[in-house]
Amino acid sequence: MTKEVGSDKKREMLISEELGLKGERGAIADRLAITRSFWEFWRVSKFLETPGVGRLGGVRGFEPWPHLLELGKVILGERLIVLIKPKQIGVSWLLADLVLWEAVTRGGSMQLIYSKGEEEAKEFLRKVRVLYEYLPEHLKLKLDPDSV
Repeated sequence: MTKEVGSDKKREMLISEELGLKGERGAIADRLAITRSFWEFWRVSKFLETPGVGRLGGVRGFEPWPHLLELGKVILGERLIVLIKPKQIGVSWLLADLVLWEAVTRGGSMQLIYSKGEEEAKEFLRKVRVLYEYLPEHLKLKLDPDSV
């Protein structure tokens, strides 16, 4: 595999212009890292955990649970999967983060969200919104007020 000379530099300049980050190398490096790897995006993502037995709740990062890492690899590597899962194992949050990553890093991407019912679909979109709200500011997109 050959790499175009200067492609990272060009991408860095475009990201810098897009975000209005003149000289903020840490923010630019973060943006480059998340465009290359979902796992870099996952590392900075935060979600809202509801309080429960043995859980205080609140904003927190993802735990690198083996089942989530394995599922993430499968999803990133396959075009189509069917998943039957129990509740409360973090899969919905992982899927919401994947949808958000695609939206943030792949301009014009379209994601199909299919749930068993309207309320479940709304709950999934709520998770995507929560993940977006807790993204570091330099990773957020400039949103058109009509798109939200």
